Amino acid sequence: MDIYISQPMEGREKAECDKELVDVAEALKREYKDKKLGFFFRICTDDRDLRMFDFSRNVFFLGESKAVYFVDDWEKDKLCRIEREICEAFNLSIIKSK
Repeated sequence: MDIYISQPMEGREKAECDKELVDVAEALKREYKDKKLGFFFRICTDDRDLRMFDFSRNVFFLGESKAVYFVDDWEKDKLCRIEREICEAFNLSIIKSK
């Protein structure tokens, strides 16, 4: 099962985002231990052009995913909000955080 992780990154350091991503992936693996999981996610970068290219590529991955997980505080990040709109518009499965 492929899960897309939508993670707030605006104003955050790459190391902080990377650690959070690993923690979220590990928590999802524990929760879905009976399933083989794969993950899609955006890269953390300050480069606006790279961030926008990566976002457009990940819109495709949203559609390829079986579910989308929104990391805490996703509402504060512009790209996370857009990803949420896409999920709602196309009825993509959203995993609720605990």
